[in-house]
Amino acid sequence: MPSVVTFLIETNALLREGLGRILSETAYSPAALASSLHEIGPVRTREGCTTIVIMDAAHDHDESCRQARMLKDEDPTARIVMLFEQYDFRQVLNAFHAGANAYLMKSVSCEVLLKTLDLVLLGETIFPAKALCSVRDKGPSFGIENVGVLSSRELAIVRCLVDGDPNKVIARKLNIAEATVKVHVKAILRKIQVKNRTQAAVWGTSRLLDDIQAPEMKAAG
Repeated sequence: MPSVVTFLIETNALLREGLGRILSETAYSPAALASSLHEIGPVRTREGCTTIVIMDAAHDHDESCRQARMLKDEDPTARIVMLFEQYDFRQVLNAFHAGANAYLMKSVSCEVLLKTLDLVLLGETIFPAKALCSVRDKGPSFGIENVGVLSSRELAIVRCLVDGDPNKVIARKLNIAEATVKVHVKAILRKIQVKNRTQAAVWGTSRLLDDIQAPEMKAAG
């Protein structure tokens, strides 16, 4: 298993301490525990290590997504695991678009949490099974034929949108200018007939899993 540095962000002090003690006996023993990302400061991946941030998304979901975006801007390779209490499809999409690598109910067992961390460390994306069903049931009503109108560069950018990457990260990954990314994103939205990046990411997830080899998404039970 790759070397990992884990940070735990939980607003509830009792839950934070309890989860910290559970993780302390595993490979994911937290390097720091805090009630917000601001308390930890800049999270930078150590050489040869993967950073995993486990963060509470139940207290203030919008703020959690904002912190996730900030973290991804600072370190695009960091893995983010969000914990929530009540399922909301729109919040799942927001977390996905913010760059979350896993989205788990706080009621899951320790075994499920640790298995999820193992998969996330290997590059998997884990979301509730209910969310994946919703993606297919509620996704934009256009077909796979739209794939044919996208260039290879645009398909690569769709893969990045599926990952939740901001334009700056996409530009770095594809070695192109950020302004060029913006032009491509606008073209993609027009071609697949969606209004924003989140819908494009949903389209990529629900329509392109097999066709452009988008990152595999596994459903947490």
